[in-house]
Order: sequence, then structure tokens, then C-alpha cells
Amino acid sequence: MRAWKSADALDDQAPLSAVARASLACGRWLKARGVAPPVKEERFEEKFGDFLRLSPEIQRCQGLTVVDIGGGRGELAAHLAGRGAKFVWCVERDPEMAERAGEALADYANARALHALGEEVRAMIGAADRVLLLEVLQHVDKPLDLLIEVHNLLRPGGLAFVMFTPWGAPYGAYTRELLPVPWLHLLHPRSVLAEIRSSQGGWHTKDLGVTGLYKLRIRKFLKLVEQAGLEVAHSQLLSVCRQKWVTKWPGLRELSTAKVGAVLARTSFSA
Repeated sequence: MRAWKSADALDDQAPLSAVARASLACGRWLKARGVAPPVKEERFEEKFGDFLRLSPEIQRCQGLTVVDIGGGRGELAAHLAGRGAKFVWCVERDPEMAERAGEALADYANARALHALGEEVRAMIGAADRVLLLEVLQHVDKPLDLLIEVHNLLRPGGLAFVMFTPWGAPYGAYTRELLPVPWLHLLHPRSVLAEIRSSQGGWHTKDLGVTGLYKLRIRKFLKLVEQAGLEVAHSQLLSVCRQKWVTKWPGLRELSTAKVGAVLARTSFSA
């Protein structure tokens, strides 16, 4: 999910800072020498494989209402619609992406793309058996509000499936294409990271949130889940080196986890 286009009015026309310029120059130098892999279009398995393996319940959607929040171009929604879901809603806040999702779902009578935000979703959909949040939470300025909406959207017994890139991951600031040095974003101030990210879109800002990215660590995520009236039924930490043991050490967990996955269930009380 990209907030860049919505922030054009905040472009202050100022030049990149010296630190940002140096970081980008370093990134280009490393990329030219093959340090960073070339950017390529991901196949379905590459893009959604880890998420679908989080739980078999994601694809056991026959006769169920599924809501894919931040569903992008609708590929995952189309996949689930083809597996017998009663109805699949692909909710996307970017109007251009929502339009593309609508095109992808045009051949499915049991799926629809929806450009909506917050409580509008629940008002239009009603209730859901499954809610999907794939690479969404770190792009939301108020993740607690979104998790509360998920709680209220779920029917009793419903499940939410979440996967996101934590801030402490090697490329938790999504700067790999511009600055292919793992964990370097942890040393940069937020203003410099904002300059680096926004420069790709041809404009300039020092507000990291404006670029559509917020710091979300594993510990904070677990606290927000509890505050939202949800509970973790199952969790999965995908490590950088695919060695599970490194994610079990509290001191290493934040830095060694590439992806956080969780299956969330409603608790008995309302958020």
C-alpha cells in the first residue's frame, strides 16, 4: 500500500539532505556491483506462499465470507474466490489499486473490489468469517484502530490472518531497492529514511509516515492484539536465515525475524 501519491501536496521542493544523498549513492554503487538482486515481478507462490502456509484455514474458505484488507491488485482475493468462498471482498484504500483489483475480479460472481476505509467496510460488508491482513499493519498510522475494526468485523468463531514485515527486519524500512544494506535503516534517523523513500517517487518529505511506513515491532504488535480484544491462536516468526532457533531468543527476535505471521481469534468481550 503506497501513500506516496496522496502526499504530493507535502512536497517542500527542498533538496535531499547530504546523508540521504550519500546513502542513495552508496546504494546505487552496491546495486551496480550486483550486491542487490535485480527487481523482478513476483510469481503468485513467491508473493503469497509464506502467507498461505501460515495456516491451512486460510484456504478452507468454502461457504465463508472473506475480507482481504489492503488486497492490492486482487490476486489473493481471486485465488480464494476460485476455491469456493461464499463471497470475497478485496478492500483497498488506494483508488488506482482498487480499480485494478476490480478488473482482476471481474470474472468472479462471488468477489468484489471495494474502495473504502475504516467503519465504511463494516457498514457495507456486515460480518466476516475470515479477515486477511497481508503486509498492511506496518503501513497504517493507527494499527490499533484497524485491529479493533477487524475484531468488530469478525463473526464469533471467525479468524484473522496477519503477516507483516517488522521494523527490525533486515529491510524493515523497504529500502532494499535503493539501499541494499541490511539493518542500515536502524542507524538512520526517520527523516533521512523518509527522504530516501520519497525520492523514488520524485518528490521530497522528511515525514516517514507520509511515505506510507510506520515502525511496528513484534512486541508492540502483540500488545495491540490484546488491546483490540483479539488473541493469538497461532503465531509464526520467519527468520532471516530460516533457522527457527534465532527467533526464540528475546534479544535476537526483533532483528532475526523477516516476517511475522499470526492467526487471531476474537475474545469473548467487545473491543
